[in-house]
Amino acid sequence: MKTSMQYNIITEIDRLKEVSVEYVTNIYNLDQLNQANHVSGFVSDRCALWIIEQNNYYRLFYAGDKGTVRANLRELKINLKSPLVADVVSRSSESDIFQATDFRKYSMLSRLAMRNVEVAELYPQQAAYISNKQINDIEHLLKDEFDVFVDQIPQRPDIEGAVKRNEILGALEMGSLAGFLWYETVGRTSVIRYWCVAPAYRDKKVGAKLLRSYLSQCASSQRHLLWVKATNENAIKRYNHYGYRPDGTFDLVYIRERKVWKK
Repeated sequence: MKTSMQYNIITEIDRLKEVSVEYVTNIYNLDQLNQANHVSGFVSDRCALWIIEQNNYYRLFYAGDKGTVRANLRELKINLKSPLVADVVSRSSESDIFQATDFRKYSMLSRLAMRNVEVAELYPQQAAYISNKQINDIEHLLKDEFDVFVDQIPQRPDIEGAVKRNEILGALEMGSLAGFLWYETVGRTSVIRYWCVAPAYRDKKVGAKLLRSYLSQCASSQRHLLWVKATNENAIKRYNHYGYRPDGTFDLVYIRERKVWKK
């Protein structure tokens, strides 16, 4: 493959769609590429790979003909100082795109969905939107309680923007942040991005207060979505209690450990 970034990513994606026999991509949010500080591009006639540097790892994006993408991933020889991570949203619990490559399956998320329910009266809001005073606490919880390879930990500017838009509900106990729930609403769909309770406040109904406050706040949404690790039976049980059910969609996370090839 040749290396080049002298093109518009959207234009390149449109071109690849036209020439692909079976088009595939794991680009779900172009902002991740457009706002990246450094992007490496590997381009061929029917395939493009993009690698962006994150904190402590790299993230891989691809677009193009399925067979060509798979062949180029098998031949990908690039020296990186940290692991290379890619995720694939699929209706299957496995992806053949990464078969016979240097990537291994690292984790799998299951998407849960719930249609609009009358929750405003059932769950009166108990948590309030946080202020900038709690941003440091949120940063610490995100770092300590989430998996950097799976959960794509947001940077401080992203947290500040969410606080400004009133997207993060918080539960305060004696002035300390006991937990938070971060969500986004697009159109009639509301998505929980992060739901976390600090270790010292678990089993004290903090998580329930946050989730009930969220459901009350977003009662007008027609659909509620969230992603949860498929192995996290405790969390899935809690979500089931409130009406969430698997919708058959998975997010498969693959990782290639740090590897160095001799030139």
